Amino acid sequence: MSKPTENHKNHDRTDYSLSTVDKLRKIVRKKQANRVDGVLIDLYSASLVVQVYDALNDSNKSKLAALPVRKMVNICFEVAAK
Repeated sequence: MSKPTENHKNHDRTDYSLSTVDKLRKIVRKKQANRVDGVLIDLYSASLVVQVYDALNDSNKSKLAALPVRKMVNICFEVAAK
């Protein structure tokens, strides 16, 4: 069996050091759905969360970022509907 190349290792690696918001920004940047903490997030949802997050003050940003990703998305949809 051949040894995997360095590129192959990096391709399969999941970057756990990124915050949830950074993972959502990555979805928006790549324009492709992806899993965030085990939840499949589409481009529309990721874009909405990032826009709401950017509009918040620092205190509320930390509160939103501390939530699980499902609850984060649900809250952002509620805020956007108002």
